[in-house]
Amino acid sequence: MGRTLIGIAFVLILLTSGCLGINDEGQVDEDNLTEWETHYVDSIAELPDCDEASLGRLYYISIEAEFRACTDDGWTAVSLLGPKGEDGADGQDGADGSNGADGQDGADGSNGADGQDGADGSNGADGFVSPNTLLTHVSNPMSLSECHVGGLTISYGLDNGDGVGITQNGILEEGEYDIITTHCSRYGFGVSKVADIWKGPLSSIDEYSFVLGSIGDTAFFRANNGVTGDELWAYNSSNGTVWQASDIASPVGWSPGAVFSIQVGDTIFFDADDGITGRELWAHSSSNNTSWLVHDINQGEECYNSDGEVYCDGLGSHPKGAILVGDTIFFLANDNSSGIQLWAHKPGNSSTWEVHNLMIPPVWSSCTSLTEIDGIILFPSFEGVSSVLMAHDTSNSSTYIAAFVNLPYCGLSIAVGDTLLFDAFGYDPDGDGDENSVFEPALYAYDTSNSTYWISADTYPGQTDMYGDRGLLVGQDVYFVSRSSDADWGLFYHDLYSGLTTQVPTGQVNEIPGENLMLEVRGTLYFSNTVMGDSEVWAYNSTNHTSWNVTSGDGESGIDPHNGIVVGDTIFFSGEHIVYGYEMWALDTKNGNYWQITDIHSDDSSYPQGFHHVGGKIIFMATDGFGGAGTGFELWELDLEMIQAY
Repeated sequence: MGRTLIGIAFVLILLTSGCLGINDEGQVDEDNLTEWETHYVDSIAELPDCDEASLGRLYYISIEAEFRACTDDGWTAVSLLGPKGEDGADGQDGADGSNGADGQDGADGSNGADGQDGADGSNGADGFVSPNTLLTHVSNPMSLSECHVGGLTISYGLDNGDGVGITQNGILEEGEYDIITTHCSRYGFGVSKVADIWKGPLSSIDEYSFVLGSIGDTAFFRANNGVTGDELWAYNSSNGTVWQASDIASPVGWSPGAVFSIQVGDTIFFDADDGITGRELWAHSSSNNTSWLVHDINQGEECYNSDGEVYCDGLGSHPKGAILVGDTIFFLANDNSSGIQLWAHKPGNSSTWEVHNLMIPPVWSSCTSLTEIDGIILFPSFEGVSSVLMAHDTSNSSTYIAAFVNLPYCGLSIAVGDTLLFDAFGYDPDGDGDENSVFEPALYAYDTSNSTYWISADTYPGQTDMYGDRGLLVGQDVYFVSRSSDADWGLFYHDLYSGLTTQVPTGQVNEIPGENLMLEVRGTLYFSNTVMGDSEVWAYNSTNHTSWNVTSGDGESGIDPHNGIVVGDTIFFSGEHIVYGYEMWALDTKNGNYWQITDIHSDDSSYPQGFHHVGGKIIFMATDGFGGAGTGFELWELDLEMIQAY
């Protein structure tokens, strides 16, 4: 609509003003001025034909907002605009606007380098010493019996030359001490009786190996309350509660876990006799507090006549030497059919089976042990009148004689990598058990990777030299007790990689080391050593190869350490005092301090033993007497909380 109005206005102007004629020289030809008729149409489509009738006519087209003229060339667009004029001069700049808000500050730059230190100031004037100068001396406590983990002794006095001191020498000497203060750091062990399970003076615990094991904060142990007999009991170290966990044999229990116990998850497996099936494999679950017979392997009976009545008891398979390999428990048992054999039980599916019917039966002893190396189980078996080392490969279920060596019933057996180190009386070169057998008691080795065996260490050739099962692995060295002469025993260590065997240097003669104590704390071996009838704690550092006497007891046989356990850096053990008898002691290996923790039986020895660490406690058996207020051997505990006071 806007373009239409503009066109109409323009046409009106032309109509009122007329047209100008322009001659060839570009001048106005006033003689030819005529009226130029202008026409109007809405669109190009409405234009008439450009012929002689329309020649020279000018049309304004509304939609296109332009003029068209009919010329000899047809309808031609007519521009009324002249050429573009030159740009006009720039106008003056407007006034400056107001400043915007300040932007945020940028990040701080890095600090410049420190300047050089200034020159040292001049020394002050020297002080002076007078007899009234107060001095201080700091030292270790003279007696460590009350300062278990160290302490400080601070002495004060004047530099006045009292006693044997030298006046005004700037040093506080012993004679000049006026005030002495000792600040101790000590353990605040709490010892208490957990429970009197068998009320009165009789003992509820009669063996140092009474603990079967622990699950979480709960320890399971064997005890007798005088009513149900030896049964399975439990102790929770977090709340101090004690309860009978099961009544396997009624009315009188028969020592559950007397031979072995082994833990798998929240379940403890052990040997037990319910008075019906004989001694078999049992289990107890801590999650639901239930006990059950795992499998009645030997279903035979033994019957006897008593007062005209016939009684029959289950023979039992008497399982021994249990070991966990993967998810399966392997153990020795007698089914009264194929004799003593290697058996297995898988807790995951509750299956029990005879692993292999051995023609050579395993050694049958309460201390018989199984050792596992990379899935190969090694154990002693009988071969004629002697024994051999048997092997069972769990990967392919094959069983074979590993080494023709004559093994003791209860001997040393330590696994190091692929090799088993063990003691034996000798070996049979051709494996036929005849007179060609060689008597050579020594430390032997068997390599499971290539099935070879050899004498690893022989400290006293041709003589019985190994001392039972006393041995310990520290790093790559196996420590063991062996004879070095007819009169002397020694503590030796064997390096399996170098093949060297060395005696620990104690500088003593007629000694028996490691008889009752052999423990390792951070690379240092602590062991009992009996010299001329007195037994003390000794130590040997495996790094710098030095040994030293740790304790100096005043008991009839020295401190006579027994039954030790390591918790952190501290060894807890049973030791003797000439006044208090055998009580519980502690040895802090960080500083060498040792002390008697408590006096449970004030009139005699309490004989603490069977130490077991559970939660923040050590439980053990001990007696506070067998008459009067005494309760016999019961369950005790030691709270390991340490209190430091300076």
